[in-house]
Amino acid sequence: MQKKKAIGVVFLIIFIGFAGFAAYWVTDSSDPMEEALNVIKSDADVSVQADKNIAFTPVNSTPTTGIIFYPGGKVEPEAYSVLAKSIASQGYLVVIVSMPLNLAVLGANRAEDIMTEFSSISNWVMAGHSLGGSMAAKYTFDHPEDVQGLILLASYPTDFNNLSKLEIPCVSLYGEFDTVLSKDIPSTASLLPSNHTIHMIASGNHAYFGYYGEQKGDGVATISRNEQHNETINYILAMLAHL
Repeated sequence: MQKKKAIGVVFLIIFIGFAGFAAYWVTDSSDPMEEALNVIKSDADVSVQADKNIAFTPVNSTPTTGIIFYPGGKVEPEAYSVLAKSIASQGYLVVIVSMPLNLAVLGANRAEDIMTEFSSISNWVMAGHSLGGSMAAKYTFDHPEDVQGLILLASYPTDFNNLSKLEIPCVSLYGEFDTVLSKDIPSTASLLPSNHTIHMIASGNHAYFGYYGEQKGDGVATISRNEQHNETINYILAMLAHL
């Protein structure tokens, strides 16, 4: 009896430890930096609606193209507001999607709700960072008739989501010192739409596509976060201009 009781106590301790770790992992996400939080407000150029998702709408024009952005894994959606607002100021709707447990893999089809909500948009571009980019690529693969462009930041499609038969414009950007990725971005070119551009941001890294601080396991960028953002925005705008 004592032996069974002791075994029961051991299993209880293991269970409590596992449950505690799981609870910590689920709730532990990369928080947005102050710079990101400061732009989540409307101004003369961009109207911001921060509800479940975060929508950035240009004030001085009626957008016909919308970008649906999937955040990186375990990163709060607000961390991408600097990028989103900069693009919106150029005449595009940008919606950062809130994901279950901050994991786009659990909400890969949430773009459907965004497209329904903003039904006046005629051209939709899927976009995402890291895991979010892979899930944006998956949505594009599953709904090719609904997507007119793809933006991948430090990300790539999986072998199961080969997009090479699509002719939509695509831009794939990555940082030179990104050591988070387990796969070299250029080697995924065969999985991208035929009309694609792959560009390495010299001296950039994985985390600098967002404003959420440093990332464990990432390389050290030798350019500023702002410099990486500006280069990213320039390439994105160049792609959008060809829709």
